[in-house]
Amino acid sequence: MEAVPRVPNVAGALPPGRRERPLTGTVAAFDRARGLGTVVDATGRELAFHATAIADGTRSIEPGTEVLFVVVAGHGGRLEARGLVAASPRGEDPPRPPAGPAESARVSPLR
Repeated sequence: MEAVPRVPNVAGALPPGRRERPLTGTVAAFDRARGLGTVVDATGRELAFHATAIADGTRSIEPGTEVLFVVVAGHGGRLEARGLVAASPRGEDPPRPPAGPAESARVSPLR
């Protein structure tokens, strides 16, 4: 059985310590000037996302990119995509976002 990649717990995407099984989808549109985009999941549902929801910190993603993401309740209770990570081809590990302050604090320095 193939291991299911997990979406990182991006700031505010999930409660602390909780990880969800990611959904797959395709970025339908992204407006760099406004930092807003939409992703369409496998069922055809369209979800909005903000540039800050892109897990690798680039704040930009190309339309047509296959992504993994989680769905959360956003402003006003509307569902939105968070923790977007570009999906990798089969057999490859998904890209790992850079370590945040909490992760880097756990790494002990070389002595």
